[in-house]
Amino acid sequence: MVMVHNNGTGALGLFLLYAGNVVKVSGDGTIVSGVPGASQIGVQWTGSVYEITNGYASTQNVYVSLLKTRPSN
Repeated sequence: MVMVHNNGTGALGLFLLYAGNVVKVSGDGTIVSGVPGASQIGVQWTGSVYEITNGYASTQNVYVSLLKTRPSN
């Protein structure tokens, strides 16, 4: 699980990441699964890695506030 925090707006987004999938569990509408639109932050699987992408035209500070992992067995 990953929680993303936009410190410019206070928006939060909680995501479940597994097997190349990104599912938004809860959070602000400006934080989305996949490619972000204008004034959005996106969490996606690209090129065999998970990444956070920024759709804001101006500089925006984005943080990973929480990262939890689970063993595969």
